[in-house]
This record gives sequence, structure tokens and C-alpha cells, in this order.
Amino acid sequence: MTLSEQQFLASTTKAARSAGFMQSKQAGYTLMLRLHVRTAVEAQQAAMIQECSRKRGKGITITRNDIINRLDQLSQKAKSESARIAALAQLVNIFGLSAKSINETDLFAGWTNEELDYYRTHDGQIPPTRKGSEVGNGHGDSGAVQPAAAKTD
Repeated sequence: MTLSEQQFLASTTKAARSAGFMQSKQAGYTLMLRLHVRTAVEAQQAAMIQECSRKRGKGITITRNDIINRLDQLSQKAKSESARIAALAQLVNIFGLSAKSINETDLFAGWTNEELDYYRTHDGQIPPTRKGSEVGNGHGDSGAVQPAAAKTD
């Protein structure tokens, strides 16, 4: 008999004892031989596993904003200078603020989701938060961003 079989037998014995059976070891074993009892036990086990999985999965929700806010806190309040610099470096990467990471053809580098939504829903109008900025600084009267000219070698 394997360890898991022994544990299962002990569990059925304990359950039979809790239910008031006098010969709990025999009763637990006998009850588990009945299809409807086994099916009910397996259904309950599956439900418990599903509930545990749901609860564990819920505890691991994290958003992009959570990461950004935490890095911002670290960049301001970390005890060591190296930790503050590392946090700032990650923020630079997230927002694409590094000079070497800015691609000339990506007119929307560093834009927030809200700014991108505004641009999309307002027929190419520059969001008020971007007007006069270096990226998307209003070309022409409409304020629409014009595509960058293709580079030629």
C-alpha cells in the first residue's frame, strides 16, 4: 500500500468515525466502494481544488501601473543610491525615455494609453497634454501627426 493510499484510508476512516460509524475503518472503506459516494467525494475535491486555484490566482493580480508606482516609490525612498538609480533606470525603460531607445519612426514613444486613445478617437488630433511637446508637436492646422519620412540609405 502506497503512502497516498494509506493517507486516503486514514481520511475515510476518520470521516466514517465522524459520521458515527462504530467500525469506522471498515465503514470508510465500504462507503468508498459505492459509486455515488466516490463520485460525491471526487466532486467535492474538484470543487475545493478549483476554489483554491481561484483564490491563489486572485492574489497575483498586478498591473503596469502597480509596477510603475512601486518603481517611482523606490526611486524616491530607497535607502541605497544604487536601488534608487536601478528603479529610475527601469522607469526609463518602461517609458522609452532613453535616447538610444527612441526610434525616429515611432511618433508615439512615451505616450500614455489615455493619450493614444484620445489621438485615435479624435481623428488624429494631438492630445492637449502633448500639444507643443517634442513628440507630435502639431503639424499643420489640424494638429494631426504626420508620418515621418522614410529614411533612404
